Amino acid sequence: MQRWWMVLSLAMAAVPGWVQTLTQVSTRPDTQVAAMTSDARVLVGYSPRLNFPYAFWWTRQTGEVPLPLPPGAQSVMARGVSEDGNTVVGSVALNNQWEPIVWRRQGSGFTYQFLSYPSGVQNITVQGVSGDGRIIAANYLVSETKGCYWLDGVFHYAPASITQINGITRTGIMFGLLGTAYGFRFTLARGVEQLPAGVWALSTDGRYGGGSAPNDQILYMDPCGVISLGSAPNGGYGSAYAISDDGRILVGAQRSVGAIRWKRENGFLDGVENLNTTFAPYLGGVVLDGAYALSADGRYIAGAAWFGTVRYAYLLDTNGR
Repeated sequence: MQRWWMVLSLAMAAVPGWVQTLTQVSTRPDTQVAAMTSDARVLVGYSPRLNFPYAFWWTRQTGEVPLPLPPGAQSVMARGVSEDGNTVVGSVALNNQWEPIVWRRQGSGFTYQFLSYPSGVQNITVQGVSGDGRIIAANYLVSETKGCYWLDGVFHYAPASITQINGITRTGIMFGLLGTAYGFRFTLARGVEQLPAGVWALSTDGRYGGGSAPNDQILYMDPCGVISLGSAPNGGYGSAYAISDDGRILVGAQRSVGAIRWKRENGFLDGVENLNTTFAPYLGGVVLDGAYALSADGRYIAGAAWFGTVRYAYLLDTNGR
């Protein structure tokens, strides 16, 4: 594991605490961080490369811990982690079918088990887990994509109106796509609530969200409705993938520019920034390819970056910048 340190210019040297750090959190190539605990204490990720099954769990104290895989695994995705860091959820490809899997921490390592589901359900891709580890959200594919979830280990079909589950908040709110034009948030207590647009990120209180908008623009949702935030300069198609608890910060990725961020104080029009430009003096030549996870306060950003010619999972501490 390499650690890359970025220090602000001498002009800012007198300001205490103004130090940013970039950490390569995986030694395996073609990896990315997919989820983190609210304080970025624990990260989980995987390699999206086909026929390269690898998933990991990471903390500053332990470094990278590979997650065990069943024999015959073709590919794997670790997509969520409980708030205590002890439960990781994802999917593993076996015999060309995605199967839902849960890893649980035991001592310094992990054990795994498959989740049960009814006959007729297949190709299950897990999308995340609630902070307490009780609710695991997923999609399955038969003739079309449908949502499902496990509550305390028991399988349930999501309401039929849900087209696709994109994630679940720490507080247990599932969210995603409702048809082709709308989004949803779904809780066991309130049922399905329609949102004005599909979302790929949702705040823990369900009030703020983010996703993609037409014409290569980034979408933002708040209690007043949805708005297109525009694009990072020269950015192509992309989306927001994570949001801070207060809805003030979105992070994601756009083609041609890589990792992006929007901060409310930047304004709603053309406020999307290219993180490779914002942090250029401190990246040491590393190129941030995408931002897929964000701490609750927006300080820590994680995803995938190009360290030279190889793509590795990273964690960026922006220290409030």
